[in-house]
Amino acid sequence: MNRQTTDEPICYDTEQALLGYLLVRWDAVPAVKALLRPEDFADTAHRIIYDAVLDVAESKELSALVRQLRDHP
Repeated sequence: MNRQTTDEPICYDTEQALLGYLLVRWDAVPAVKALLRPEDFADTAHRIIYDAVLDVAESKELSALVRQLRDHP
């Protein structure tokens, strides 16, 4: 896992929980998007997933999320 080093407190479990919540509650994405950017996630994998969730929420096509995550290097 690629995790950045920072002086700020990091809680990877919280990042995971938020991503899981967004996958279940697509209606919450706009509110979270107003507060968080992909760069705000400490874990690189979480950034990638969050970015994909934002893209899918815009396109409203769940299969796009699967393709995006599958095709990411």
